[in-house]
Amino acid sequence: MTKAPTLTTDRLILRGHTVDDFADTAALWADPRVTEHITGEVQTSETSWQRLLRYEGHWRFMDYGYFAVTDRAGAFLGCVGLADYKRQIEPMRSLAPEAGWAFLPNAQGQGFAAEAVNRMLRWADTVLKAPRTHCILAPEHAASLRLADRTGFSAMQSVFFKGDNFVILTRENPLF
Repeated sequence: MTKAPTLTTDRLILRGHTVDDFADTAALWADPRVTEHITGEVQTSETSWQRLLRYEGHWRFMDYGYFAVTDRAGAFLGCVGLADYKRQIEPMRSLAPEAGWAFLPNAQGQGFAAEAVNRMLRWADTVLKAPRTHCILAPEHAASLRLADRTGFSAMQSVFFKGDNFVILTRENPLF
């Protein structure tokens, strides 16, 4: 597979990113409310462009990656997906496939993220057949910790990454 499939829910469309998503992606990652617990700083348009290319590269090389999430009318809400970032964490371990998500502030608190993450994970369980997925979160990111819990992730271990403490959460594939 070299292209993202299109997944749907009652309210959402999860699809591969396109060049036309650049402005929305840049706006998402330039919002300090989005980046506070993820990167710790707003991202430049250059960094967002690199992120968009990385999303596409994951699909090409890993057969999984990130989806652009829109409502049924096509309005961009955020992104959700799986990646292999080859993170330099202590203690070292593989997190692949690593789940992640980010949603615009006006799309938060409406269940969109849980709906999108659950749909993406159902696809991954069936297609990737990986025994487990992981996510790495800042321990103070309460909203993402709640989302991880609601979507089947549980705490596994604390790690040190880029000068800060994070927690790795793991979700077992129920089909494995």
